[in-house]
Amino acid sequence: PVDIRDRAVLLLLATTGIRNGELRAIQLQDIDWHAGEVSVGRTKGNRDLVAPLLEETGAALADYVLRARPKVDSPNLFLSFTPPVAAFK
Repeated sequence: PVDIRDRAVLLLLATTGIRNGELRAIQLQDIDWHAGEVSVGRTKGNRDLVAPLLEETGAALADYVLRARPKVDSPNLFLSFTPPVAAFK
């Protein structure tokens, strides 16, 4: 599961150009699967950013959410696997 999560993280960072803090703030609801976009919210430049998801990145995110993401009620997309399971800090 960690490898699946880390692949999704790296692809998202590499293909969208978002920053570490922006990545950690992404929530499940920020992904528009049908449009193939991820809403990043306020960036360092104090702008809202909607980044396109390339096919490979979207597939890696879907694989993570469906197969590897811990089954908890957290709205955050990326979670740690070390107990207690929580959002990246």
